[in-house]
Amino acid sequence: MNKKFFAIAIPLFMVACSPSAEESSFSSKKDVYPPTENNAATVMPTDEKPTAGVFTANIPEGNTVIPEPGVIPQTLTDTIIGGGTKKIKDKTPDEEKEKAVQKQIIQTADIKIQVKSLDHSADTIDLIVKKYGAYISTANQQTSNGVAEGRMCIRVRQENFSALIKDLMKQSVFTNFKNIRTDDVSAEYVDIESRLKTKKEVEARYMEILRNKARTIGEVLQAENEIRVVHEEIEAKTGRLNLLKDQVAYSTINLEFYQQTVFTNEPAKVEESYVSDLGTAFGTGWTFIKKMVLVLTYIWPFYIFLFVLYLVLRRYVFTKPKKMA
Repeated sequence: MNKKFFAIAIPLFMVACSPSAEESSFSSKKDVYPPTENNAATVMPTDEKPTAGVFTANIPEGNTVIPEPGVIPQTLTDTIIGGGTKKIKDKTPDEEKEKAVQKQIIQTADIKIQVKSLDHSADTIDLIVKKYGAYISTANQQTSNGVAEGRMCIRVRQENFSALIKDLMKQSVFTNFKNIRTDDVSAEYVDIESRLKTKKEVEARYMEILRNKARTIGEVLQAENEIRVVHEEIEAKTGRLNLLKDQVAYSTINLEFYQQTVFTNEPAKVEESYVSDLGTAFGTGWTFIKKMVLVLTYIWPFYIFLFVLYLVLRRYVFTKPKKMA
């Protein structure tokens, strides 16, 4: 009887423990996309139909998801935007470095032009400078050899550099020269910033030594001397950095503009009358008398010489010796 019992019980136990075909199929499907924190599938509402063939994931835009190997490529992130798939690539180190370091450019222009009217052009240039929020650092005007000319040094923000030059050239009737220089000081700018940061850290360490570790007078004096040297270097580099910042932010325009004087023919002389000739002669004679008085005044030392000569001649030449009685 025991053998019959075991023969019936063992098959029944095996049937009860074996999973159904549907459960086995569902389990195999779950193994394809194992649930993780990064790729957990979102159950869609029953009233919305998902796009055919698209895996819908609750992934915020811009986040990078790295699922299990062999499921989705690790270099790309699939996000669902309006039913489509967007691929996002990670930024390379070179792109990040290029973004961090901005170009530091110094722009300078040297311009010389001829204008119709110096005064009118000077007023117009002043209005143009104000229009672009620029300023004139130096300005002067002068006239020599029949040419009236002016010089200005204009500082303008870098973004308005080209537009201001374009308006200035409208005042020209002739351009002698227009030279534009561009200097890239990015390397020097970054180098000074880096050195300045290092110097400040060194200064902070010396200050810490002076406050907490210096015990003798010699140690205190040595720390103070090192702080003084480092502080002078910091001030020098800060001044150079501020100069570069100013030259980068404000471009320089050295402007020369001049007005050429037009010479006209000398007017024909009008024939003068006898009365006018007489007046001219009288004036000329009076001028001659004044000049003669000046000439006679200039030679006053000669009068002294003549007087001394007269005394000598009178004593030894013109005086006759008396005869003996």
